[in-house]
Formats: sequence, structure tokens, C-alpha cells
Amino acid sequence: MIRNKLFYGMWALLLGGVCFFRTDAFLLILLGLTLLLIPLSAAASRFLASNITILLEAESSTDGGNSAECRIRFRYNGILPFIMCRGQVLCENKLTADVEEIKCLAACAKGCDGHVSIQMKSKYCGKIEIKLEECMIWDSLGLIGFRKKCEEKKAVLMVPQAVDIDLTEEVVNIPDMEGIDYSEEKAGFDPSETFSIRDYKEGDRMKSIHWKLSYKLDRIMVRDPGLPVKNSTQILMETCFNAEDEERKRLADAVCAFTISLSELLVDAGTRHQLGWMDYKENVFRNYEINSADNLIEILGELLGTTAVSGSHSVNDKFYEETGCQGIPGLVIINHDRI
Repeated sequence: MIRNKLFYGMWALLLGGVCFFRTDAFLLILLGLTLLLIPLSAAASRFLASNITILLEAESSTDGGNSAECRIRFRYNGILPFIMCRGQVLCENKLTADVEEIKCLAACAKGCDGHVSIQMKSKYCGKIEIKLEECMIWDSLGLIGFRKKCEEKKAVLMVPQAVDIDLTEEVVNIPDMEGIDYSEEKAGFDPSETFSIRDYKEGDRMKSIHWKLSYKLDRIMVRDPGLPVKNSTQILMETCFNAEDEERKRLADAVCAFTISLSELLVDAGTRHQLGWMDYKENVFRNYEINSADNLIEILGELLGTTAVSGSHSVNDKFYEETGCQGIPGLVIINHDRI
């Protein structure tokens, strides 16, 4: 758009110079119309900003790839024959915290749909959050533009390629047909099984409160989850690495790929298991029960969207702080040592 303004300025100066040395009615009218273009373009651009619809579209996921496509769609219903739009898209990989800024320019004719495609690339797997916060809307001459807030947001899951794993080399328990047994003496971490329901004690977590029962009994009741004692697998994925920035990203990518592949393998074997990790940005330990491929798909967004951090924390320590359980049967910790 700078080139358009430069040409306009040179044209106006040229006309002004000619009119200064030569009095001609036609040239004076032409100079006046040229100078009127600025306020007319400003008024038109401000009006155009309210007559255009902007949408952001993107694929929901990519399987084993490192690129994805998103599209910015424009719908214009104004008075000018066409307009120009310039957008700025921010793409952030939530796993590695990498941010890429992509600029795009598109022309949109009156009454027609216009679009521009953007190719996103990521060296590592992760949840790519795409934001289109605002666009610049320009008149047909490209002289005056106004910002239009969009606040469009999409997410694309860059799912890692599957890793070959020999299940016989992993410390996992394949359950028999009777399923999972639970301890009758100690509470645990599995929310799908209730160990006991008791009165609230100081120090109990808010999420363990049984709200419906508390309402009925008019006092606070707490539900203790069960503790699997055999035929169960607990996978813990490390999200904190004592490494420099680029090595941290590489380790996070490799750990995610190994974790997802192992969980898929256990699902194929009919093995019910728990998959947990620490979200240090939100300071939340997440632990999910995986019974089927659908369960794994449901949590991929949270798993790939958890930012890997640098440090010396251990997911095993966080698991113990959260559940009070340590050294349980079938505990698999996926960290830099395992991959």
C-alpha cells in the first residue's frame, strides 16, 4: 500500500506543478478531484469495515505431518467494485511455545467470496493455536485503510508420527478378562472407582467433594478414589526437561510421540490404563482413564497443548504429591531416559 500512496503523491505533485505554471480549467478540476480522493477514500474505508465478514478456517488435525493449511475467507457487500484486505496471523505451538507470524494480502470483489490460504509449518508436534486478531481494510486504490477487529481463533493438532514399540520390553501389565482389582485398604487416584465416602477434613481438595451428597446431607462429604492394585497400567508423561531451549523442544516432541504410540498400542491390546502429566503453566496435574481410541482422541488437545518447560521437576514427584501413591504396579514413566 506504500507504493500506491507514493504514486498518488507523485501524481498530485505533478498536477500541482503543472497547474502552478499553466492555468487550465480541466487541469484544475483534475487536481481538485485528485485531492478529494483522500477524504472520500477515508470515508469509504470506514464504511467498508462494517460491510465485510471475515472468517478463519483450519483443519482440525494432521496425522504424522509437520504442516497444515488454514484459510481466511472474506465476504464483501459494499459499494466499491473491490477492496483489499491485509491480515496478520499468529501461529503458536503450545507444546514448544514457538510463535510464527504470517502476513497475507487478498483482494475481494463486491458480492463475492474471497480467500487466502496460509501454509503453516512446525518442526515439532503440538497444538497449533491460530489467531487472527485484526485485519486492515483498504479501498480499491489502496490509499486509506482501517483496522477491523476479528478475534478469530482456531486450533490444529499436529499429531506426531507413530513410534515402533515392543510391548514386551515395556513395564506394563496386560489385564485378564476379570479387569482391574482395587485396594480395599487404601484410597488411590482412579476417579472411576470409589474407595469411600466420608466427612470433609481440613486439607481435602475441592475437586474431591461430593457435591450432590453434600447438598442432600447438608454437610460437606468427600469421595476418595480407588487404588488399582494389579492388572493396571499408569503412564506418566514428563513435561519438564533439564535442557536448553532447542533440546527441550526435541525431547518434548519425542516424549509425546512415544506416549501417544504406547497408549494406542495398549488400546489395541484391550488394556485399560491411566495417562497422566503435569501442566506446569496451569499448575495442574492431569490424569485420564483411557479405555478406547475415542478416550485418547478426546484428550489429545490437552496433551499436545501442554507447554513443555525447562527445569528439574519430576512428573513422578508430582504424581505422588497429587495421589499419595508411589511405586504402584504397572507404573510407566516416559521421560528422556526412556526415549
